[in-house]
Amino acid sequence: MVRLQACIPIMFMTLLAACAADSASDVQAGPVEHLSAKMDHHLVAEYSAYLNSKQSDSSDAETDVRFVLVDASAIADSASLAADFKRLEAIDVSAFGLMVSARVPVKSLYAISQLASLRFCRKSLAATH
Repeated sequence: MVRLQACIPIMFMTLLAACAADSASDVQAGPVEHLSAKMDHHLVAEYSAYLNSKQSDSSDAETDVRFVLVDASAIADSASLAADFKRLEAIDVSAFGLMVSARVPVKSLYAISQLASLRFCRKSLAATH
């Protein structure tokens, strides 16, 4: 018997795949389903919302820059991953060990998911009590 929890991510990714669009900016956007291998579901949801808002209202697409705080794991060298993040317009980039934290533009999430230096990236969430 397949557990429902195992089916939800598959259904979620199938629904998000329908929301993919091409980017007109300098950072190339891509299909949402390509984010799933290296990004957590929170970042996939952020990117999907970005694509949906861009499709519905293109007037402020270039001026509206939303950032998301991420924690990323580098494959071999955090300095190269940090440099890649900076190249993709990330701000407040810091590295320690194999981990890199940064505020990245939501429009750059697809490009970040394609980085060879990235092992995994997740949205940095604050613990609340």
